[in-house]
Amino acid sequence: MKKGAVSEDKGKNPVSAVMLSVLGAYLVTAVIFIIYAALLTYTGLTEKYMQTVITVTAGLSVTIGGFACGRAVKKRGIVWGVLTGLMYGVIMIITGNITTPDFSLGSKTALILLVSLCGGGLGGVWGINL
Repeated sequence: MKKGAVSEDKGKNPVSAVMLSVLGAYLVTAVIFIIYAALLTYTGLTEKYMQTVITVTAGLSVTIGGFACGRAVKKRGIVWGVLTGLMYGVIMIITGNITTPDFSLGSKTALILLVSLCGGGLGGVWGINL
């Protein structure tokens, strides 16, 4: 390479980056849920805030996943971040449908999906720009 020439890093394969980012987002989710479960078990904390914890955890986890995906792909961060959020949300809905007998798509599910899409897009943009 010539002196002073700029190399253009193409980044990782977007599909594998999305898959790894979703996996990472679920690892963050698992850690937060384990901590919350321990707090519920060993303190006087009640389940009153469970929906809030789930929503905030989904947003935080998928933002981290979108950030990781944006850093890995190095282009179109919002697209790959939103796709990361979409996969996270869809997997969560499928898992909920399988594990919960009275599962129904409602406003809480839509909120989780919306938070996942927005968090992923935001994380993807941050991943590209930071």
